[in-house]
Amino acid sequence: MDDIKVNALFVTGHKLLLEKEGGETRNLEIYHVSNWKENDIPQSDLQFVNMYQEIIRDSQKKNILIHSPEGTGARVYMFTYFACIYDALKTENKTDCPLEIIKMMREQRYGGNIVPYEFAYVIKALVTVLFNNKVLVDFSSRRADFYSSYDAYFYDYLRRQAKMDEDLKKFLDFVNIVDEGKIYEYKSVFDTLGRLDPDVLPEYCKRFQTAVKNHKEGKDKKRFRYSGIPCIDASGVTINGKSEAESDSFIHANKFEYKTVTNTRKLILCQAPTEETKDDMLDMIMRYKIGVVVILVRPEEATGSERKWVPYYPTEHYMLDTPNFTLTRISMNKLDENFIAESKYQIRSRTDDEGISFHILHYQGWPDISIPSEHKSVYGLYKKIISLRNDDYVAIHCSAGIGRTGTLALIMYLIDTINYFPTFDPIARLRCLREHKYLAVQKHNQFVFALLVVFEHYKKEIDEMDEGADAKFLGIAKNLFNKKRTRQDKQRK
Repeated sequence: MDDIKVNALFVTGHKLLLEKEGGETRNLEIYHVSNWKENDIPQSDLQFVNMYQEIIRDSQKKNILIHSPEGTGARVYMFTYFACIYDALKTENKTDCPLEIIKMMREQRYGGNIVPYEFAYVIKALVTVLFNNKVLVDFSSRRADFYSSYDAYFYDYLRRQAKMDEDLKKFLDFVNIVDEGKIYEYKSVFDTLGRLDPDVLPEYCKRFQTAVKNHKEGKDKKRFRYSGIPCIDASGVTINGKSEAESDSFIHANKFEYKTVTNTRKLILCQAPTEETKDDMLDMIMRYKIGVVVILVRPEEATGSERKWVPYYPTEHYMLDTPNFTLTRISMNKLDENFIAESKYQIRSRTDDEGISFHILHYQGWPDISIPSEHKSVYGLYKKIISLRNDDYVAIHCSAGIGRTGTLALIMYLIDTINYFPTFDPIARLRCLREHKYLAVQKHNQFVFALLVVFEHYKKEIDEMDEGADAKFLGIAKNLFNKKRTRQDKQRK
């Protein structure tokens, strides 16, 4: 590997020789721009100009791959738009409109939304390079007037940046630029994010595949609810004191543990048990010393032909005996203003009388494959969870264990790690969640709902930066939710 001298700040270059075994060799140049963070606008338009001149200009006949940590994103699109628009404008192209060029590019690539501040930066960088290269000539004060207008436009952005709480700057940088276009850009990667090739997937969920096979062949009970929702081995949970290799150790549940600034959060994300697997659920609670169980299915979902869940704790009486456990209710509170029924139980093994106590928080306002009608009650649920335990496992389940369960887990993950990573990148956090709980967060509107709860948590700091930012994002989210409901209503008709 040889270094490439690059005349651009914070850009390093390397030249590699790629050789395929038994095949051809190919030279590869890699350039790394290290100072441009997610949700940030570069401080100088010369950054793009120098990057173009050093990297793109001499590579006109080569294939060029441009990417960021999550594949594409605003940074990739900004630089690509700049390079393509400049190339088009300096040649005898039929169009001289930047938007027409962007339109042609987006017809070939799904996505590509950037926010107004990002687009303004691209245009300023273009104006700078066109003047520097004598493509544009100014015989009056138009260049100065343009720069003055740009500075005036960016003043509000910089004013809000100056008022940010330093401890939350990474998140507030996101709040400072997010708009409807950015939210819809997330949708362009949402469905495929973290999905494995169907031919490869079985290798990562062998225990689940075995459970499905054994049930189908009549060799074992049904240890899962839905055969189309895999369970990843790497983060899997084992029960009954058995090893991973033994079939009766399987339960459709995954651990999701992550570091925060101050501690480690330990979550278990699982499906609701069936009549056959109630003792498996109770064994997991005992074995992993779970302190809080969060139930996200509504009571009526336990009835009807589908029966999306079954209660596995005393409901009508103070005690419940199962083949392997005895549960005793210690306390029970009525449904509160946030649609949460809180109760506490003691669970004991019927073999060795060992026991632990745990809380159940039953949130009853969340429809299946959808979102609640408002977000503040879910924020109340988050605060309740945090107030009960910090160090023990928290188990969360809905019916399938991915939609409502994944959304609440994402809310907790985003808030817990708000300052842990170099930037606030909700798509990167969703990818990490899906690596532990496959298919977590089923719908794009659930992803946006999670962001809405995060905004609620930091509302005070957002208002201190910009009093209108929280209301603006709420409006964006409601507009998206309403469009989703309208489409669903049309489909039903």
